[in-house]
Amino acid sequence: MTAFMALVRKQMMETRWFLGLVSLAMGGLGWLGVYQTMRYLAWVQEDQANRMMARGMMRFMGGPSFDNSVLALEIARWNFPVVPLLVLSWAIARGSAAVSGELERGTLDLAMSRPMSRWTYLMAQVVSSLLGLTFMMLVLWLSNLLANRFYGIEEMPSALGVLRPCVNIFALGASVFGYTLLFSSFDVVRWRASLLGSAITIAGLVGYSVATADEFKERWGWLEWLTVFRGYAPVEAAVKAEQFGPNVGALCGVCAAGIIIAYLFFQGRDLPANS
Repeated sequence: MTAFMALVRKQMMETRWFLGLVSLAMGGLGWLGVYQTMRYLAWVQEDQANRMMARGMMRFMGGPSFDNSVLALEIARWNFPVVPLLVLSWAIARGSAAVSGELERGTLDLAMSRPMSRWTYLMAQVVSSLLGLTFMMLVLWLSNLLANRFYGIEEMPSALGVLRPCVNIFALGASVFGYTLLFSSFDVVRWRASLLGSAITIAGLVGYSVATADEFKERWGWLEWLTVFRGYAPVEAAVKAEQFGPNVGALCGVCAAGIIIAYLFFQGRDLPANS
């Protein structure tokens, strides 16, 4: 086993409980979204008043791309904070632990004592973190498909239609991981990298909310371009997919830029002797 693969395996083993709990929650949310859609469809058939009120509520949740299809109804529930919050918690935790976390624990010198370059070390951290994100999205995708079959939903969404929003969520998590890794690469304590990553993410969410609100859009609309949440559009990815490629590309670009700049900082810094 190469040093790279050994480090990837080590990271996956150390985070297995965290990854397992988050993935279990993801699976539950994927299943719950289908169950709620089934209940919603039964409720709106009861009378016209329910139908009009429910459509307005779901359009608010789903955004401008919402078309009242079963697929849109299920994916619109992923706009609630819980699904992205789980992804972002993994991204920030893994990004902050990659360098400054290992320094703080005093285990970086042991890892670097193996015959591998700093680039190899950093890539092992990146690969293990993105594998975790991939596993979470796989669980979310499969839970949705299985729940649709279990409940016998009419007009069952296609596997590809559900997969696209999963990829969009993955890209959001990857972008946040990228800039959190950047903060971790030049710091010596994990909490500060976590704080910076969390602060940038929360500020971006607030800025996006302000920029897209009707009463502030004209004056503050430019804030939308400064946040990764502009690329988070799971309903659009599922229903129309017109902006799916650009959104995923932009988010992955943020991730790649963060990784490259993090490497430049990590390659040029002096590591403490007791790291």
